[in-house]
Amino acid sequence: MERREFLRVSLGAVIGLPVVASVLNSCETDVNKAQDKVVVVDISPYPALNTVGGLAFVQVDNYSFILRRASQNTIAAFSAVCPHQGCLIGDQMGELHNHKLRCMCHGAEFDPQTGAVTQGPATTGLTQYRNEFDPQSKTVKIYV
Repeated sequence: MERREFLRVSLGAVIGLPVVASVLNSCETDVNKAQDKVVVVDISPYPALNTVGGLAFVQVDNYSFILRRASQNTIAAFSAVCPHQGCLIGDQMGELHNHKLRCMCHGAEFDPQTGAVTQGPATTGLTQYRNEFDPQSKTVKIYV
Protein backbone atom coordinates (compact mmCIF):
# COMPACT_ATOMS: atom_id res chain seq x y z
CA MET A 1 0.00 0.00 0.00
CA GLU A 2 1.37 3.37 -0.95
CA ARG A 3 1.68 6.16 1.54
CA ARG A 4 -1.06 8.24 -0.13
CA GLU A 5 -3.52 5.38 -0.16
CA PHE A 6 -2.72 4.56 3.48
CA LEU A 7 -3.36 8.19 4.49
CA ARG A 8 -6.62 8.35 2.53
CA VAL A 9 -7.92 5.11 4.10
CA SER A 10 -6.79 6.14 7.60
CA LEU A 11 -8.35 9.60 7.29
CA GLY A 12 -11.60 8.06 6.06
CA ALA A 13 -11.70 5.74 9.05
CA VAL A 14 -11.03 8.58 11.50
CA ILE A 15 -13.73 10.76 9.95
CA GLY A 16 -16.22 7.89 9.53
CA LEU A 17 -15.88 6.42 13.03
CA PRO A 18 -17.86 9.18 14.83
CA VAL A 19 -20.63 8.90 12.24
CA VAL A 20 -20.88 5.13 12.72
CA ALA A 21 -20.79 5.53 16.52
CA SER A 22 -23.57 8.12 16.36
CA VAL A 23 -25.78 5.83 14.28
CA LEU A 24 -25.16 2.89 16.62
CA ASN A 25 -25.95 5.02 19.69
CA SER A 26 -29.23 6.20 18.18
CA CYS A 27 -30.16 2.59 17.42
CA GLU A 28 -29.35 1.55 20.98
CA THR A 29 -31.56 4.31 22.40
CA ASP A 30 -34.47 3.26 20.19
CA VAL A 31 -34.03 -0.38 21.23
CA ASN A 32 -33.99 0.54 24.93
CA LYS A 33 -37.17 2.58 24.56
CA ALA A 34 -38.84 -0.30 22.76
CA GLN A 35 -37.96 -2.66 25.62
CA ASP A 36 -39.96 -0.74 28.26
CA LYS A 37 -42.27 -3.24 29.90
CA VAL A 38 -45.81 -2.09 30.55
CA VAL A 39 -47.56 -3.30 33.68
CA VAL A 40 -51.32 -2.66 33.70
CA VAL A 41 -52.96 -2.16 37.09
CA ASP A 42 -56.70 -2.14 37.70
CA ILE A 43 -57.21 0.23 40.64
CA SER A 44 -60.85 -0.83 41.27
CA PRO A 45 -59.90 -3.13 44.20
CA TYR A 46 -58.12 -0.25 45.97
CA PRO A 47 -60.77 2.10 47.42
CA ALA A 48 -58.12 4.45 48.84
CA LEU A 49 -57.27 5.42 45.24
CA ASN A 50 -60.77 6.83 44.73
CA THR A 51 -59.72 9.85 46.77
CA VAL A 52 -57.04 12.39 45.83
CA GLY A 53 -54.09 11.72 48.14
CA GLY A 54 -55.06 8.09 48.69
CA LEU A 55 -52.27 5.49 48.77
CA ALA A 56 -52.23 1.80 47.90
CA PHE A 57 -49.65 -0.99 47.92
CA VAL A 58 -50.03 -3.02 44.71
CA GLN A 59 -48.26 -6.18 43.54
CA VAL A 60 -48.61 -7.17 39.87
CA ASP A 61 -46.45 -9.40 37.67
CA ASN A 62 -43.67 -9.67 40.30
CA TYR A 63 -43.55 -5.87 40.66
CA SER A 64 -44.40 -4.01 43.85
CA PHE A 65 -45.71 -0.45 43.58
CA ILE A 66 -46.95 2.33 45.80
CA LEU A 67 -49.70 4.18 43.93
CA ARG A 68 -50.92 7.61 45.00
CA ARG A 69 -53.93 9.40 43.56
CA ALA A 70 -52.28 12.72 42.71
CA SER A 71 -55.39 14.33 41.19
CA GLN A 72 -58.69 13.27 39.64
CA ASN A 73 -56.83 12.47 36.41
CA THR A 74 -53.37 11.41 37.56
CA ILE A 75 -51.72 8.64 39.54
CA ALA A 76 -48.14 8.70 40.83
CA ALA A 77 -46.41 5.32 40.74
CA PHE A 78 -43.35 4.51 42.86
CA SER A 79 -41.36 1.37 43.49
CA ALA A 80 -42.41 -0.21 46.78
CA VAL A 81 -38.87 -1.51 47.27
CA CYS A 82 -36.82 0.48 49.78
CA PRO A 83 -33.51 1.54 48.20
CA HIS A 84 -31.71 0.99 51.51
CA GLN A 85 -31.75 -2.81 51.63
CA GLY A 86 -34.63 -3.92 49.44
CA CYS A 87 -37.41 -4.37 51.99
CA LEU A 88 -40.96 -3.80 50.81
CA ILE A 89 -42.81 -0.66 51.75
CA GLY A 90 -46.43 -1.70 51.87
CA ASP A 91 -49.26 -3.47 53.61
CA GLN A 92 -47.13 -6.42 54.67
CA MET A 93 -43.89 -4.71 55.71
CA GLY A 94 -44.52 -0.98 55.93
CA GLU A 95 -47.01 1.75 56.53
CA LEU A 96 -49.25 3.57 54.09
CA HIS A 97 -51.02 5.86 56.49
CA ASN A 98 -50.57 9.22 58.17
CA HIS A 99 -49.36 10.57 54.82
CA LYS A 100 -46.00 8.83 54.98
CA LEU A 101 -44.32 5.84 53.44
CA ARG A 102 -42.30 3.99 56.06
CA CYS A 103 -40.11 0.94 55.65
CA MET A 104 -40.60 -1.29 58.68
CA CYS A 105 -37.23 -3.03 58.30
CA HIS A 106 -35.03 -0.07 59.21
CA GLY A 107 -37.37 2.92 59.57
CA ALA A 108 -36.58 4.88 56.41
CA GLU A 109 -39.37 7.30 55.49
CA PHE A 110 -40.32 8.74 52.12
CA ASP A 111 -42.48 11.63 50.96
CA PRO A 112 -45.61 10.13 49.35
CA GLN A 113 -45.84 12.99 46.84
CA THR A 114 -42.29 12.79 45.50
CA GLY A 115 -40.78 9.55 46.81
CA ALA A 116 -37.88 11.56 48.29
CA VAL A 117 -36.20 10.39 51.49
CA THR A 118 -37.45 12.28 54.55
CA GLN A 119 -35.67 10.10 57.13
CA GLY A 120 -32.79 7.64 56.76
CA PRO A 121 -31.13 5.22 56.76
CA ALA A 122 -32.00 5.24 53.02
CA THR A 123 -29.99 7.87 51.13
CA THR A 124 -31.92 7.82 47.85
CA GLY A 125 -35.61 8.17 47.12
CA LEU A 126 -38.04 5.68 45.70
CA THR A 127 -37.98 5.12 41.95
CA GLN A 128 -40.87 6.91 40.28
CA TYR A 129 -42.32 5.31 37.16
CA ARG A 130 -43.80 7.02 34.14
CA ASN A 131 -47.41 5.99 33.74
CA GLU A 132 -50.70 6.65 31.98
CA PHE A 133 -53.91 6.69 33.98
CA ASP A 134 -57.34 6.20 32.42
CA PRO A 135 -59.93 7.38 34.96
CA GLN A 136 -62.80 5.88 32.91
CA SER A 137 -61.48 2.31 32.94
CA LYS A 138 -59.67 2.80 36.28
CA THR A 139 -56.47 1.36 34.85
CA VAL A 140 -52.89 2.56 35.10
CA LYS A 141 -50.23 1.60 32.56
CA ILE A 142 -46.89 1.70 34.37
CA TYR A 143 -43.70 1.74 32.29
CA VAL A 144 -40.99 -0.20 34.12
